[in-house]
Amino acid sequence: MLGRFLFGLTIVPLFVAISMSAKAAPQILAVLSSNGIHFVCSSGECSAELSTYCLQQDRDPPRRGVAYHPARMTDFAVTVTDNAGLQRQIPIAGNVMFVADRGFVSVRAVILGDVMSREKIASAKIAIAKDASLVPNADARDARPLTEGEIDTATGTLRHIGRKMIDRSPTASAVRLLNQASSQFAPIESYRSDQLPGLWHTVTNAAKADTADKDGLRVARHGYERCISAVSKQSPYQNTLSVGRVLSNVAFASSMRRCLQRAHDTLLRDANTRYWNSLAGS
Repeated sequence: MLGRFLFGLTIVPLFVAISMSAKAAPQILAVLSSNGIHFVCSSGECSAELSTYCLQQDRDPPRRGVAYHPARMTDFAVTVTDNAGLQRQIPIAGNVMFVADRGFVSVRAVILGDVMSREKIASAKIAIAKDASLVPNADARDARPLTEGEIDTATGTLRHIGRKMIDRSPTASAVRLLNQASSQFAPIESYRSDQLPGLWHTVTNAAKADTADKDGLRVARHGYERCISAVSKQSPYQNTLSVGRVLSNVAFASSMRRCLQRAHDTLLRDANTRYWNSLAGS
C-alpha cells in the first residue's frame, strides 16, 4: 500500500495530494543538524530558515504559519551577540518561535522584534543537534490530535532512520549549502555580477563545519549556477552578467532566493520519497 502510494508521487508532488481540509494535527518534522544558521532580520523580526523533512507520511503537511515546538529543547541552541560584541545563549522558550514556511521542507525559527530590542541583540544564530525534531503545537480543534505513541515513534525510531538515510547523505550536504546560499540574498543589498562567485565562496566557507561532502558540494554548486543562469535570462536581467554590472537589488535578490529555495525543496522532497520507499520495502 505504501509503495503504491509513493509510485503515484511521480505525478503528484510528495504529500501535496493529501486533502488539506481535514482538521487533524499535521506532520512531525525532522530538522537537519547545523553548527549555526544565522538569523536574517527584516520587517521587525529576525528569522532563520531550517531544513526539515516529514516523519509522518499518513498526516497532512503543515500549512504555512502553523506553530511548532522542539521535541527536545536541548536540541536547539540560540547564540546572540549584543551591541557590545558580547556573545551569550538565550533560552528557546519564550524567545524563539517555530513556524512552518514551505510545507514540510522548511520551518522558520523566529526571534520577535521585542526580544531583539529587550535583549539588545545585534545578531544571532541557531545550532541544531543531530536527531532534532519539531512537533506541531496542540490545537483543541484537531479532530485527530497526535498521540504520545506517535510522537515517540516519529521522534525516536523514524528520526534515527532518517539520520542514517537522509542527514548523512550528500543530498543533505547540498541542502544545507543551498539553504545558506538563499539567505545570502538580502533584498536590502545591491549585487554586481562579478560578486556572485564570491557569494558562493562565502557560503561554502560558512558551511564548512556542516558539510565537507564533495558530492553534496557539487550538487549545490550546480544548483547555484543554474539559478544565476535562469534568473539572468529573466526580464529585466537579460544581458546583465557583464563584469561589474550592478543588478537590481530587491527584484534580483528575491528571484535568486526563490530559485535557490526551489532547488533546496526539490532535493529534500526527493530524499523524503526515497526514505518512505525504503521503509515500504523493508
